[in-house]
Amino acid sequence: MELSVGDAAPEFEATVTDGSSIRLSEMLNSDDGVILYFYPRDNTPGCTVQACDFRDSFGRFTNSGWRVIGVSTDSAQSHQKFIDKNSLPFELVVDEDSSLHEAYGTWREKSMYGKTYMG
Repeated sequence: MELSVGDAAPEFEATVTDGSSIRLSEMLNSDDGVILYFYPRDNTPGCTVQACDFRDSFGRFTNSGWRVIGVSTDSAQSHQKFIDKNSLPFELVVDEDSSLHEAYGTWREKSMYGKTYMG
């Protein structure tokens, strides 16, 4: 699936690092907006920079009424280590089966060094 600007965000219910569940419709019914950012893997150089950029801007986002949530296919244990190592103040969604990535069009075939893979 591929989303275009102006498309409605697909509804989802997902587990975050602490084992609790979040649902998009419930978050959108609050006074805050939602920023979902998708990334390939915890603790990789580019993904760490991205997460730390969100961390460093977290106060500006929350003061403006936005909730930041990261999404990757890593486990809750991996996410918790990533949060602890980088002092991340936001939740990370556990999407081990990539269903949320697929719903938002961020999981597709890629190619690097002549090898193709999903990611």
